[in-house]
Amino acid sequence: MKEKIISEKLIKGDIEFDGKLIFKGGLGEVRVEGNIKAEMIIVENGTDISSGGYIWSGGYIWSGGDIRSVGDIYFSYHITFKLTISCKLLRISYDSDIERSYWIEKMELFGFTRVVEIIKSGCVEEIREKLLKEKGIEKKLLSCKYWTKTERLVLTSWLKGELKEAK
Repeated sequence: MKEKIISEKLIKGDIEFDGKLIFKGGLGEVRVEGNIKAEMIIVENGTDISSGGYIWSGGYIWSGGDIRSVGDIYFSYHITFKLTISCKLLRISYDSDIERSYWIEKMELFGFTRVVEIIKSGCVEEIREKLLKEKGIEKKLLSCKYWTKTERLVLTSWLKGELKEAK
């Protein structure tokens, strides 16, 4: 897999790379004014990234520091970070159909039949509005012990409308 090492602290515009994007360690905060898109994203220790757009990885995102995005964060496998993550919306897939079927299967498995009906159609914002109208659903979803930490972060971003400094 091709690798590209980022060692600048300010990047104007987007970063798109067909391979592994590595933010060099020890840079402090790296500001990317646009979107960040790569097959894998690695942020070495001592570096935090801040995106003015979305952050998208076809594989995993790993960070030794903070990850902040004004937009959404998408990943397909794993997201790992040591400090905090902030974004508008955290998603497990850039493909809405794959993500929707993933959540439908999970919700059915864990007994959230009403949530299954809600998430079968509509965009995230519409789903969020419908979920919040359901009495006690936020508490039930977030108190469920079956979610992975990552799934809980995704659900929190749906229900709260964003993630702020999640650990």
